[in-house]
Amino acid sequence: KVVAYVHYPTVSSDILIRVRNGERSYNNRGVVSRSRLLSLAKAVYYQIFSLWYGFCGGCADVCMVNSSWTKGHVDEIFWWRRKRASTLVYPPCDFTALSSVSLGPRDSDVKQIISLAQFRPEKNHEMQLDAVARVRRQTSRKFRVLFVGGCRDAGDYERVERLRRMAADLGLDHGTVEFVVNAPFSDLRRALAASIAGLHSMKDEHFGISVVEYMAAGVVPIAHNSAGPRMDIVTADTGFLCETAEEYSDAMETLLDMDERERLEMAARGRTRAALFAQDAFQHGFLRGI
Repeated sequence: KVVAYVHYPTVSSDILIRVRNGERSYNNRGVVSRSRLLSLAKAVYYQIFSLWYGFCGGCADVCMVNSSWTKGHVDEIFWWRRKRASTLVYPPCDFTALSSVSLGPRDSDVKQIISLAQFRPEKNHEMQLDAVARVRRQTSRKFRVLFVGGCRDAGDYERVERLRRMAADLGLDHGTVEFVVNAPFSDLRRALAASIAGLHSMKDEHFGISVVEYMAAGVVPIAHNSAGPRMDIVTADTGFLCETAEEYSDAMETLLDMDERERLEMAARGRTRAALFAQDAFQHGFLRGI
């Protein structure tokens, strides 16, 4: 028997649409998006690949997926198994370790916002820095943003250096923006415990485990208004969903000005929702799936 647990479809209708429309993104380089011929060739390649990928994936006896967004794409692409819809099983979050963090108070003189993500192109740290610079220009509130993430190779380390240079060009000093690379879990937990808000800006993130980690630790999420965060995780009373730098800066300003009691209530609702994605929920869902 073959059981598949799909986190992110290798090819999706979203990718095909971006290529056909000549939209530049982290997985569609400018040299391709600017050329009609290259875009056509890439679209044909992806179409053939998706048919083969769908046939192979459809051969699985059981197919589980990690989010509503992934389920929608897998049920569409795995055409060979159209009559057997995939089963939604949310991935496990270390809820127990993070939910032990005190919800508050976190009303210090310098309020902290955290950004937790690997330093990869699709995480779009550049937009976060742009939003932070907007907040810096528009408020007199004292705050700092801690960028915490992992680096896989020399390319990722170079990306961090570029982000540091971008922060300097935007007038964001070390007191406002700080980068922490490959931090141990103990340091991450302390950083979350001191933060009032958490940034997430990847478009079409299949699930968004960092958003759940924010909520479990009592950190109010400011996440991208797409895919997993929008469809499965963040609700109107547990966090903010944004798409542009302006929307991110507005959400940060709202949280910086928010009454501590109101923030605690929102954080508590977020922690309750994060329990839906705990380890035991994943175990029950996985066993039910097979």
